[in-house]
Amino acid sequence: MQRPLLFVLARWLYNKAMLGKIVRGLKQRPKPDHEGQMELVEHLAELRTRLVRSIFFLAIGMILTFNLFVEMFHLLAYPLAPILQRVGGTYAYTNITEPFLLRMQTAFISGLAMAFPFVI
Repeated sequence: MQRPLLFVLARWLYNKAMLGKIVRGLKQRPKPDHEGQMELVEHLAELRTRLVRSIFFLAIGMILTFNLFVEMFHLLAYPLAPILQRVGGTYAYTNITEPFLLRMQTAFISGLAMAFPFVI
């Protein structure tokens, strides 16, 4: 069974590029004190680290999937296709910015799905 291109590309970035080094650097967590509890500042530092890491991986996922808009859009619109064919309808844009925003939303959803294992 052949692996999907996105999986191969993400694995290559994780193993070969500097992404692996960044992840290992971001995984360093503050050390708890002798009682096993962290102070408020340490919790905020941990939250900041996790948010930055999540946004970073989401951005990487969006960049990688932005050019795969056609494939991702067909995948997301698959449940609606039989209904549109039955009634003879098509997709319509009512605003000049809708094609670009649809592309960005599709890249966001597919980028989030791609980055999900790294975000959690």
